[in-house]
Amino acid sequence: MVVLVLFSTITLSKLMAQSRFGAGLTLGLNASQIDGDRALGFNKPGFNAGLRGVVRLTKKFDFGLEMLYSQRGSQSSLFLNTDAYYFKIKLNYIEIPFMLVYKDWETTGVGEVENGEVVSEETYHRVHFHAGLSYGRLYNASIDQVGASQLAQYITHIDKFEKNDLSYFVGATFFLKKHLGFTVRFNQSIILNFDAAKNGISAYNLRNRHLTFGFSYMI
Repeated sequence: MVVLVLFSTITLSKLMAQSRFGAGLTLGLNASQIDGDRALGFNKPGFNAGLRGVVRLTKKFDFGLEMLYSQRGSQSSLFLNTDAYYFKIKLNYIEIPFMLVYKDWETTGVGEVENGEVVSEETYHRVHFHAGLSYGRLYNASIDQVGASQLAQYITHIDKFEKNDLSYFVGATFFLKKHLGFTVRFNQSIILNFDAAKNGISAYNLRNRHLTFGFSYMI
């Protein structure tokens, strides 16, 4: 055990010395839908924000870890229409994505011209492709509706939504500058968010998927 702790400490010290670690902030929006809610389209907007950590494995590959607040769910239309049936399913998660990142399109290191001279800058990769798995913990669920209810059974079983979520995701980040990037990501739940048979009701199973669009600032 002592040898393992010593080895881990030495390894961590070397990684820190070589600037292999990075960290940053993410801020964006989700566009969500739920398979089984009888509505089409990524109509449910939601907030997505949190922290990101990076371990630089090689020049081309990183390992990434995030901790996010993520608002998911679905709604029948993007805007409320009181003349028609309308519903909104709100599922709020604390989410921890794990990802492998592949970096491409390295810059030349030639920066902007200042006072008639070209200023050199540290090279970086403009495009980061990523894929991985994400664990989510549901801490709040609710359903709002206007008009006749086709979600009555879900409303009466709102506490039966799965507390734990496992999903896969793929995406890419384009870095406008060395530290500032714009990300697009697709996320699909692997397990059911609501299992009708398990809860003994005659209804559709529910499974969430969402798109995320956001900015990240990395150091």
